[in-house]
Amino acid sequence: MKKYARAAVALLFLSATAGGQATPPAQPTADEIANDLNLSVLSVRPRVSELKRTGKIKQTGARRKNESGMTATVWRTASGALR
Repeated sequence: MKKYARAAVALLFLSATAGGQATPPAQPTADEIANDLNLSVLSVRPRVSELKRTGKIKQTGARRKNESGMTATVWRTASGALR
């Protein structure tokens, strides 16, 4: 599951940033990624942290409310990082 989640999260960022018009938000929160992939946010958040730690994604500085009512970090790909 961990390998699948890692690949799925990276692919979601790729599909969101390729070509401009994408179904998933180009700058998603971890909760939005989990929802789009039909995975638990508990399996997606660590994958997002891995992408951040390796410099593949960056925080946008924006935050959006998640399902629990808390605000969540909005992420974007780092320039050319996932290509």
